[in-house]
Amino acid sequence: MLKLDGLTRWVLTIICGYLFQAGFKVLYRLYFHPLKNFPGPWLAAATGWYKFYCDVICGGQYIFHIRQLEKELDSNIIRVSHNHLLINDPDFFHEMNPSFYHRLPLTNSLPALADSKLHGVRRRQLNPVFTPSAVAEALPTLSINLESIGEILSRAKRDGAAVDIQADFFYLTYCGARLDDVYVKRRHKEKPSRDTGKRTLSDVLLDSAEGKGVHLDRKYLIDESVLFMFVGTDTTAYALSFAIYYLLTHQEILNKLRDELRGSEKQIRSHDWPAVRKLDYLSAVIEEVLRISCPVQGFLPRVVPPSGCLVGSTFIPGGTVISVPLSGISNSEVIFKEPSSFRPERWLGDSGKSIEKWRVQFSLGPYACIGMKLSQMEMTTSLAYIFARFDLALHDTDSSSMQVFDYLLVVNTSHVQVMVLKDHWG
Repeated sequence: MLKLDGLTRWVLTIICGYLFQAGFKVLYRLYFHPLKNFPGPWLAAATGWYKFYCDVICGGQYIFHIRQLEKELDSNIIRVSHNHLLINDPDFFHEMNPSFYHRLPLTNSLPALADSKLHGVRRRQLNPVFTPSAVAEALPTLSINLESIGEILSRAKRDGAAVDIQADFFYLTYCGARLDDVYVKRRHKEKPSRDTGKRTLSDVLLDSAEGKGVHLDRKYLIDESVLFMFVGTDTTAYALSFAIYYLLTHQEILNKLRDELRGSEKQIRSHDWPAVRKLDYLSAVIEEVLRISCPVQGFLPRVVPPSGCLVGSTFIPGGTVISVPLSGISNSEVIFKEPSSFRPERWLGDSGKSIEKWRVQFSLGPYACIGMKLSQMEMTTSLAYIFARFDLALHDTDSSSMQVFDYLLVVNTSHVQVMVLKDHWG
């Protein structure tokens, strides 16, 4: 008979206890959990390994795999983990109560704050950075950045070189919100006496808290800074890159845009961006780019209040995590005719009025993207300047380059590159 020493028995006991606990958890999730009757992959309901496989092994494909499952299962509610439902019901997006708790990474950042009162306080602290007047103050800096990109493209034309324009967009849209950990630590302890004249995100946060008894811990400052640095930069750069790709692969649309830009070349060259912002076709192009590229593809999780909620006639228990992905709205055949087609005209005239409520890429309500106006202005000025001045052609970029992967922020397979055919101002 095999004899076990004390240490071995303890190890086996721990292993058996762990296996029993894991087995019990799987059985509960599959057969006794309040969400047991909702359709979805059994492995996703039982463990987190399903999501791990799709996102880590397959590379950011979880949301796209789940979207495919919606079609196969023919259901607008899919169970995507043991306590998480994906809801493909655009109308419910407008019905979601703002009191639903958010459940996001960077838990101290503005979009992730569950307490609506605290969210309101923090949003008011940040509002001075994103008011129309603040955006207007950023225009000279944006114009300088555009001229820098113009010089890069002009030099590439002279040299016959390709340009990684997607990389350039990351620098163009950088809005000065970066605060690394060391900087935050230093600023959190003391405010420097020297005023550079340029107010950063940290200046606004610290000044708004000063003398008001508001405590801003280091974790909050870091989370907020990381959010603005990456989300505020990457999503706009991503959308601009897709705009370049779609315009250069849809010549008729590009010609219409250029006709409109030629009529406003004086305003573009003088950097009269408020006037350029009023161009109808340019605005429609930007709206369609945001819709079809959908910079925020993945889940925007919220937690149902204890009383539960209804999706149509289906009851969702309290405490359930739910998501209504913006990509589901953007690709809805019920809302958009031929949703996979790039058609800026859908946002013009009566057609545009009929889908006005579906301009949701920046979300809506109290939790709407606080940097929406800045992002829209960045896209407007960039596209107007580039296509008024330059004739471009794609280089080493095709549809395979635009395959996307969702890692909270969306990335495409490879950067958009262009050749400069002509500099109309050179």
